[in-house]
Amino acid sequence: MIKEKKNNNEDLVDKKYKWYLYDLGPIIKDYLQDHIKKRKKYKKGTSERNFIDGQLMSFAWFIDMLQQQADSFNIGREELRLDDINSEKDV
Repeated sequence: MIKEKKNNNEDLVDKKYKWYLYDLGPIIKDYLQDHIKKRKKYKKGTSERNFIDGQLMSFAWFIDMLQQQADSFNIGREELRLDDINSEKDV
């Protein structure tokens, strides 16, 4: 079997995706923290609180999916900067 050597352009593409995912983790965490703060402004049972709770559930699902996929591809969660989030506990 002959392994093909990557050219410089392919290396740049790989790095582009790596840095994209690396930046995405903190962006997701910022949005999550903002929504957790917003949630505290509304009483339980109000339509606003219910809406934010739905958004938080979506964040939890999305973060969990990203972490599971990272695990499946042997990508360390710290590489995505999502290693410090437990969606069940933090959301």
